[in-house]
Amino acid sequence: TLFAVPGNMVEQFARDYLRLYPAARVITPRDTDRDSLREFAARVATGDYDAAICSHNAVKKIPLHPHTQARQIEARIDELVTTDETATLNRRAARNMEKQIAKLREQLTALNDAAIDTTITYWDQIRVGMFFVDEAHLAKNIALNTKREGLPMPTASQLAEAILARADLVRQTNGAAAVVMATATPITNSPAEMWVAARLVAP
Repeated sequence: TLFAVPGNMVEQFARDYLRLYPAARVITPRDTDRDSLREFAARVATGDYDAAICSHNAVKKIPLHPHTQARQIEARIDELVTTDETATLNRRAARNMEKQIAKLREQLTALNDAAIDTTITYWDQIRVGMFFVDEAHLAKNIALNTKREGLPMPTASQLAEAILARADLVRQTNGAAAVVMATATPITNSPAEMWVAARLVAP
């Protein structure tokens, strides 16, 4: 199981885990710099651990394989292209969506042209059996395909999109029960967050 927790809680979470399971093999990153996170990812991929514990930001910094990123971007483009603009978008939001599609296609072209870095351990290679995200409300700002007037909408964040992408990959490999989003505040500002919460755990 890979646990993603707030950065200031990594060590405490690891200590608490070992109090519950004294014989467990637990790993955390040595530090938050790039080399430490690369080492962490490599050790998780090649070792036999009961729990790997890191911060949300560390999860974001462990990259997806370019081929996986490309597949996810293709799926996102298909989702946007099939959105019924007349039913869900105002005129300004429709124009913004067209720009988003163009940007995603540029990213897709760049990924298709990118070389595979054999020195990096990609998220796909870690073989995460279960993905547990603590304080999952920090990942609620995923991109939405609608812009209803008068309805507060979350602004997409890189952290939220990164966690969603990795959760989707774990779910595709190990089933829906392999992703757990734990939070006491799934909805705070908008009814749109109800959809976000469902998307994170049951797409």
